[in-house]
Amino acid sequence: RVVTTGWDAYPIATFRDAPESIDVLVEGDPAAPPTGVGEPGAVPIAAAIANAVYAACGARVRELPITRDRVRKAIAGR
Repeated sequence: RVVTTGWDAYPIATFRDAPESIDVLVEGDPAAPPTGVGEPGAVPIAAAIANAVYAACGARVRELPITRDRVRKAIAGR
């Protein structure tokens, strides 16, 4: 059901609209080894840096680590 007809009257949620606390129950295999949650965020970093190098100089560096010499070689090979 449509409540508002335009963006000027659209209600924006604020912190006052959030509940004070939320109970979360996580069930898992107690025999499984612990795993981290921070690792997946590190995976795309190398690709992002390579894309930034390409955006800056127009040359693709396709080997890691990205070094000054590899960037110069990629620029020379364009």
